[in-house]
Amino acid sequence: MQTISSSLANKLGLFLSIPNSDLANQLDAYEKALTDLAYRWQLKAAWAGHVLLLNHILDMIINIRPQDVRNADIPVEIVEPFLTSAPLPPLSFRVNAYELMFSGRQEIQDKFAKALADYENELKFLGWRELPSALERHAYWWFEHYVHHKKYPELEQEDPQIDRESIKRAVWKFTKLLGIKSK
Repeated sequence: MQTISSSLANKLGLFLSIPNSDLANQLDAYEKALTDLAYRWQLKAAWAGHVLLLNHILDMIINIRPQDVRNADIPVEIVEPFLTSAPLPPLSFRVNAYELMFSGRQEIQDKFAKALADYENELKFLGWRELPSALERHAYWWFEHYVHHKKYPELEQEDPQIDRESIKRAVWKFTKLLGIKSK
């Protein structure tokens, strides 16, 4: 995976008023240290250090602007500069007044739905996938099982509406999704 330190350095260098070359070197060293730490934690995914660095940066952003971000989802616009570039340009959809007047709302909504579906299919064809809707819950179970060493019966007691086998399957799938070798 390509390191993001140089682009991060440019963005953070402006923000922190630190010379870019010094910041880039510091970020490279820090990302390498996080990668080494992730490996010692048995997080052997190639991107583990990269994600830990992004997580630290997000923590910095949250602590800098708590009134905007606390108790809310982090807007994509905040993290987008730190992510790798998307394989397609953003989807845009324009409607002029005459089209709305003559076609009506439903026809325009149908056109937009088709354009959005086509865009989504193109992204999927390029290998991008939606995150599962229950991903947050699966991540929690994974963390509790592998980091806090909770057994599946304990996790089942926390979520009695979900049986042990479902939790076990979700943890296994999440491990596979992460690409982490747990043993």
